[in-house]
Amino acid sequence: MEEYGVMVQEAYNVFNNHIESAWKDVNKGFLKPTEMPIEVLNRMLNLARVMNVLYSEGDGYTYVGKATKGIISSLLIEPITL
Repeated sequence: MEEYGVMVQEAYNVFNNHIESAWKDVNKGFLKPTEMPIEVLNRMLNLARVMNVLYSEGDGYTYVGKATKGIISSLLIEPITL
């Protein structure tokens, strides 16, 4: 960012625009018929979802914060009431 003289928020906005565009491409591609088994496509889509959650607010994998811990605990530890 310093190399190009861009503010942090401007860089985040550009990245978020790229992410939105990529999700649109993924969703369009997922709706088209393909020879790839649906199980494989579902796994790839779920991996993309996990990466989106982990990296949506910075590096949630390397620097685990309260948000990431909350997401993981609500998914795996806290019971779901029926």
